[in-house]
Amino acid sequence: FIETLKGRKRFLAKIKSQNGKEKAKAERQAVNSICQGSAADIIKIAMIKFHSIITEGCLTSNLDESLASHCSMLKGRCHIILQVNSPLDTFIP
Repeated sequence: FIETLKGRKRFLAKIKSQNGKEKAKAERQAVNSICQGSAADIIKIAMIKFHSIITEGCLTSNLDESLASHCSMLKGRCHIILQVNSPLDTFIP
């Protein structure tokens, strides 16, 4: 099996196949799954954090003052519209 940065696992039974084509395909899937799965983990974490900022605001104790003021401007005014592959589209009026 392969594992992403956040620990999600994908089992690839055909990686031990005697058929060369099936084995090569499983090897490519293993490499791609690590990269794409880890990217999905990262964007999911970013979306969760961004959503909490735009709905609840941010804790100013963890941020410098200029960044904290930007967070307060986003609260209630910004919406996550779409996430496809890696980009995260937002709407800020």
